Amino acid sequence: MTQQFSRAIQFLHKRKGKLPRQTQDEFAKKSIRITDADVVHASDISNAGSVHPLLRSTNQKVVGISDFNENTLDVGQNVAVDKIKLGYVLKPTDYSGSPASVKYSSDYANFPAELLNAKFLIKQDGKTLLSLPVERFTHSAKSTKVQGEEDTYHLDTPVLLIEKKIIEMIIEFNPDQAMDESAGKHFFQVRLMGAQTMPK
Repeated sequence: MTQQFSRAIQFLHKRKGKLPRQTQDEFAKKSIRITDADVVHASDISNAGSVHPLLRSTNQKVVGISDFNENTLDVGQNVAVDKIKLGYVLKPTDYSGSPASVKYSSDYANFPAELLNAKFLIKQDGKTLLSLPVERFTHSAKSTKVQGEEDTYHLDTPVLLIEKKIIEMIIEFNPDQAMDESAGKHFFQVRLMGAQTMPK
């Protein structure tokens, strides 16, 4: 029986020629493994407006907040992204917790208009790999299924993120709009799902 691989795994195999030489050699020697990917980055976007970077060079890898070390993936970690979940939550102005201590929602009704009208972009090596309105990543249906089944946006064209290359994740706002700081603290989460290479 022929083994059926997920779309993300197939995409990763087809694009392995774009990976660093050492990773390509490990593929050839079958000394690399492929696992499910769910790469997370969350941040406070209370002061966001104009072109707002979510991922910065000062970022630290912390469980529950970010899986990125600075603005790159770890050596040996290459991710084929075929699903994306964007989450948002508004907390009171005096909230003192971190982005890891809030529950994120992808429900359209929870997003403010200025964020729905903004664009979410992913870039690598200065090239735009994805540019879609934030509204495309929201839903209105209630579900009893686990996260990632019905509350994600399935990309028609998967995105390949390559190890140790600078990644930019950006929210680009309408010039006349920005997050309303007086409303409270705004938190935003990005989850990039698919398949990834990992050292054995």
